[in-house]
Amino acid sequence: MNRRGFIGGSDARRIMEGDWYNLWHEKTGRKKPDDLSNVLPVQLGVHTEDFNRNWFLTNYFDEYWTVKSNHTFTDTLHGVPCKGEVDCHIVSLNKILECKHTYDRNTMESCIRQYMPQLQFYMMLSGAEACYLSVIFGNRRWECVEVSHDKDYIDRMMVSVRE
Repeated sequence: MNRRGFIGGSDARRIMEGDWYNLWHEKTGRKKPDDLSNVLPVQLGVHTEDFNRNWFLTNYFDEYWTVKSNHTFTDTLHGVPCKGEVDCHIVSLNKILECKHTYDRNTMESCIRQYMPQLQFYMMLSGAEACYLSVIFGNRRWECVEVSHDKDYIDRMMVSVRE
């Protein structure tokens, strides 16, 4: 997949983690991005995403919800082309869903910290007021939390993204 020409949710995460230099090299074609096609945790997350979304909907779904799976949002914000594909857009609630799969001893607090830039980026791009973070831990535990839209965090993040 060609990820040049825009900033995405995982790019926002890398920028906030301080990996902007490598990302800049990839986005400008100076360096090839890492090949993640044979990285087990990445591929496990890809292959469990549909299951995770369905599990969330089975446990939370309300018959009055209108949902769109794998919904893409694009916009140019402060001169920066941005694109994000959310795992599920719950249109009727103005919320989104992001699904993750991690190791069994990880904590939800750690996942929130790790994915906060991506979650806030997607909320900014979609205009959502909140994001459900649905996480499968190993193969025995599932947790879901609602993360609120944080304008101050987004403003700080967008300064770094623009730079």
